Amino acid sequence: GSGGKLAYELSEEELAELKKAAAEREKKQKEFGDMKAVFDQGMAAYEAQDYETAATAFEEASTKDDTQTAIWAYLGNTYQKLERYEDGIKAYQKAIELDPEDAGLHQNLGNLYAALNDTEKAKAEYEKAAQMSAAEDPSKAAATYYNMGVTYINTGDNEQAAEALLKALEAD
Repeated sequence: GSGGKLAYELSEEELAELKKAAAEREKKQKEFGDMKAVFDQGMAAYEAQDYETAATAFEEASTKDDTQTAIWAYLGNTYQKLERYEDGIKAYQKAIELDPEDAGLHQNLGNLYAALNDTEKAKAEYEKAAQMSAAEDPSKAAATYYNMGVTYINTGDNEQAAEALLKALEAD
C-alpha cells in the first residue's frame, strides 16, 4: 500500500502497484457483473419453466464464477426438472462443498438420490438435513423426515417408512 502518502510522493513502483490493483478490482467487478447477468437470465428462464435455457445459463454462470452456491443449487434444481439426475447430483455436491451446513442442499441432494432409487444415499442426505434442521427449526426437520418416509414407501420398505414418518410427527 501507499502508507498514507500523497500521489506525488509515490515511487514509480508504488504507483504501478496501485494502478494494477485498481485494474484488477475493475476486472473482478466486470466478471461478477457478467456472471450475474447470465445468472439472472437463468433465473428468468427457470421461472418461465424453460429449463433447457435455464440449464445453459446456469452452466455458463458456473464457468464465470464457480464459488457461488446459488448457481450450483439452481443448476441442480434445473437438472432435476429435466430429469438429468446424475448431473443434478454433481451440481448439488459442488454446492454442498461450498456450503456444507445448508440443510436444504442436503435435502435436495437426497431427493435426487431418491429419484434414482438410491435409497441408502437418499437416507444419508435426509438424515444430515434433518439433524441440521432440527438444530435451527424442528418443523423443517419434520419435512425432511416426511420425505424420507415417502422415499421408503416408494421402495416398499414400510418398516423404515413408518419409523421416518413417526419422526416427522414428533418433530412437527
